[in-house]
Formats: sequence, C-alpha cells, structure tokens
Amino acid sequence: MLNADASVAAVFDVCHMLKLARNCLNEYQILVAPGDGQIRWEYVRLLQKKQNLEGLNLANKVTLFHVQYKNQKMKVRLAAQVISNSCASALEYSRKSGYPEFSDTLATDNFLRKLDKTFYFLNCRSLFGKGYKSTTNVVKVLN
Repeated sequence: MLNADASVAAVFDVCHMLKLARNCLNEYQILVAPGDGQIRWEYVRLLQKKQNLEGLNLANKVTLFHVQYKNQKMKVRLAAQVISNSCASALEYSRKSGYPEFSDTLATDNFLRKLDKTFYFLNCRSLFGKGYKSTTNVVKVLN
C-alpha cells in the first residue's frame, strides 16, 4: 500500500506513443487544438497525392505506404516519417505557395512539429544531448 508521500512515475514507450498519435489522427480524421485550429489527416493524404502526381517530394518520405499503413501499422518508421518536421515543412511550403487545398494547414504543421520534437527528446539516450535531444529543453520542446 502506498502512503500519501509516495510518488509514482510512468515512462511511456516512445515508439508506441508515436504510432498511437498517428493512428488517432487517422481514425478520427480531425482533432481540435484549442486556440490553434483543426488538425487533419486529410492534409497528409493530400500531400502524398500531390507529390505522387507531381513526381517530386518536398524533402519528406511520405508515400502511399504511409497513408495506407494499416497492413503495416507496427512499423515505427512509417509513423515517424509522417509525424515529422519534414512532413510539417512540406505542408507549410504548400500552404505558403498558395495551393488552396493546403490553405488551413497551420494547426496540422504545429501538431506534427511538436510531436516530432517530443519524439526526439524522449528518444534521447544521454544526459548530454544537444538541441532537441537536450534534457534541459523539456519546456521548450512542449511549447
């Protein structure tokens, strides 16, 4: 039995949390970030479709396998490449380039960037990490 002064700590498995975030976004299609807007899976799908039609990738690895991942849902690589800074940057570029279908991607960009930073931070193995992997940047990563 725990006494009132005892504390309990939980450490979540980063890889599973990343896959769960991707699965949640895909399952619900729209998540709402208060003060930020709607986070939409549709933008990831549109990005993949646009890149496939153009024959160019905007410095990300999003392919049809990433969008239709359900037969390979245990592959962390597919989740990590969707929930990444490069995918967020591609959405941002598409929005700023004036593509109308990407006009409201800001909330999705922010969501992907924050999860990417959190993944890097939680995936670090050293107290002496640099940048996002630094243990001193916990508050910066989540803000």
